[in-house]
Amino acid sequence: MPITIGRPIDNTSVYILDEHLQQTAVGIIGELCIGGADVTQGYLNRDELTQDRFLPNPYRTGDTIYKTGDLARYNADGTLDCLGRIDNQVKIRGFRIELGEIESVVTQHSGVQDTVIVAQTTPAGSKHLVGYVIPQAGTTPKVSDLRNFSKTKLPDYMVPATFITLETFPLTANGKINRLALPKPDGERPDLGNMFVPPRTPAEKKLTTIWEDVLLVNNIGVNDSFFDLGGDSLLIVRVLNKIRNNFQSQLAVHDLFQYRTVRTLAEHLTDTSTSINGKASQKIDDRAAKRRDAVNRQKKRNLARQRARRS
Repeated sequence: MPITIGRPIDNTSVYILDEHLQQTAVGIIGELCIGGADVTQGYLNRDELTQDRFLPNPYRTGDTIYKTGDLARYNADGTLDCLGRIDNQVKIRGFRIELGEIESVVTQHSGVQDTVIVAQTTPAGSKHLVGYVIPQAGTTPKVSDLRNFSKTKLPDYMVPATFITLETFPLTANGKINRLALPKPDGERPDLGNMFVPPRTPAEKKLTTIWEDVLLVNNIGVNDSFFDLGGDSLLIVRVLNKIRNNFQSQLAVHDLFQYRTVRTLAEHLTDTSTSINGKASQKIDDRAAKRRDAVNRQKKRNLARQRARRS
């Protein structure tokens, strides 16, 4: 969440710069860079890091600026907002996201003691958010509960696809959370708060296979919600294409929002197919009847001509 840190102190210049070292406009987020008399020339015996963080000030000759690695923005009144670290910001589905903002929201859940949010790349090449939570003593929040809670406070693209419960977070030698050591989702069906019911009909089995392939989750039940399993608007498109290819159906995007479980979607597809087949069968019957009528009329005309010639 944004933290207002006031205005620059005397003899200090503060710049909010983009990746090209251009100053951003008021309200636009960039990297907080500091110049002025109090900025040193670099790190002791850390030449590589010095070259990365300490640069000649492009706006004041002979001055040095220090790139803090913090995200910030200027407000209209001249104060500064700090929005966290650059390395805690990721891009998901075209949106730039501050992971700390999501962590702050999830930690507000009554069953959560602490939270870490990580952006992970799936085998399909897309990025999604994974939440790691340490629960409050005596509680075990369900994935569906955490996702539903997050949805009330965050836009869809900021809601983690899944959550993993841990007793403690792995730490680095410096005592910081080691995000790289956090376990990756194992692909097993999360605790959604409903009993697992396996697919039974051919349509349910086919849909379950499609969902498992796209969502990278095993053992999906017919009553599991596509969205509780981590589905989002981008994954809907992939599912839709597979369903159209496998069912020869003209399923629309809004259908997947309406029929969110394998069971309801299978029933919808079956009903639609039956209706289409019924209409097709009726058309065939109608054409056959028309042909019979035409043949009978022709027979009557031929018979009438024969009688006319005899008379």
